[in-house]
This record gives sequence, structure tokens and C-alpha cells, in this order.
Amino acid sequence: MLLISTAPTAPGRLRLYVDGELDIFAAQDLRRALSMAIGQAVTSIEVDLSGVEFVDASALGVLIRAWRDIALAGAVVRVTGASAVFSRTTARAGLSAAFVA
Repeated sequence: MLLISTAPTAPGRLRLYVDGELDIFAAQDLRRALSMAIGQAVTSIEVDLSGVEFVDASALGVLIRAWRDIALAGAVVRVTGASAVFSRTTARAGLSAAFVA
């Protein structure tokens, strides 16, 4: 199960807190939350992944596409507080640099 909560940090800035298991299905929920933020004229998004307990490769693919879409919309997204699980999985997949601001 994945829980996503949001908190504005300043005008045009938003922080998403992600807790739980990040698999292909849950990643779609995160992608929708990111898309909604862009639709609300947010230009900077911080994604706090410190509460992620599981992440699979398919979820990483969804996130890569979401990051690309955000950049194309002219916004910035960065990961803050990546959990050890998220960091280890991205490192093993050779994707660590893709999630660094």
C-alpha cells in the first residue's frame, strides 16, 4: 500500500511525501499526483521518498517517464530523503543520477 500526501512549501512549490510500497500500480498513483501538481501551476516539486519500503524496476520506469514529463512542462522535480531501499534499487539499476536534482 502506498500513501501520498502533499504540502505546499511556498508559492509554486510543493512537497510530496511518499510512504509504503512503490510497485508498478502504486507508481501510477504517484505519477497522477505529480501530474496534478503540474496542472496547478507548480514549478518545483520535492518528492520525499524516505518512507518507501519497497520499489521495483517497473515503478522506476514509471518515475523516469514522470520526471521527463515534468521537465517538458517546465518544472523541476527532485528527490529528497530517499530511503535506503530506494537508493539501493536505483543504484543497482544504474539510475541513481536520474533522480538527483
